[in-house]
Amino acid sequence: MVEQTPSQTGNAEPGAEPSAGASSSNGLAFALHTIRLHETANGRDFERFMIKEIFPAVNTKDPGFGDTEPDQHYLLDGGNDDEYVWMIRLEYFIHQTPTPTWLSNRVRESYAGVEDKIEPFGTLVSTRLLYDVERWLRRLGVE
Repeated sequence: MVEQTPSQTGNAEPGAEPSAGASSSNGLAFALHTIRLHETANGRDFERFMIKEIFPAVNTKDPGFGDTEPDQHYLLDGGNDDEYVWMIRLEYFIHQTPTPTWLSNRVRESYAGVEDKIEPFGTLVSTRLLYDVERWLRRLGVE
């Protein structure tokens, strides 16, 4: 892992449990944007840029869903010298599905809103949205 730092839009500590007021209807998901750097890009410059410029500028928390923790942003080593993973920890209100369409749109928009700023460094390779099974099972009443 290159750097683990919550965005300026979130104030929860890394690995912190949901707040005591978190409802069993709150879901937890992780967006994973894999970015491959261009051959001419400097990895250290990209790391600093993401942490200092992009993370504070991207607020992926949906204000319409009440009692959820602020989103957290992390920059992870992608396993190859030229790849990084921008991971976003998102809380959201679960309705009928663990990954509603609007959550997928929120994840897609998190990258689309800053794509033009990231493109000089690299290209988006993939985006994955993963959800916390335990929270979904609690929502269903299966514990």
